[in-house]
Amino acid sequence: MYTKQTPIRDVIEDSLFENYGQLLFPVDPGYMNGSTLGDLSLTWYNNINPDKTVEIVQFLHDQKENGYTIFYDIYSEEEKQRDVRKRNTGLFFFPGKEKVPTAIVNAGLRM
Repeated sequence: MYTKQTPIRDVIEDSLFENYGQLLFPVDPGYMNGSTLGDLSLTWYNNINPDKTVEIVQFLHDQKENGYTIFYDIYSEEEKQRDVRKRNTGLFFFPGKEKVPTAIVNAGLRM
């Protein structure tokens, strides 16, 4: 169970998230500050709600624990070997409701 006091490092290293836990947070230095979910701050965002941060990572954890796919790796190992920047790329899946608009959000690949 995650709380606002949970170290971000513990989320990143949670074995349930396999090798993509680091992608839940900015991977490039300088875009994130804080050491716990409660004091997380991000360069491009104001008014981060710590309760919502905890809710989101707990939701993903619970989905994965219940056998759902939450992360889709979009590049093959061969593609990642040719361009190492692609190692920090993929899509997290948040299920929506039927007949409701869908959003796809991509943080992008810095070139």
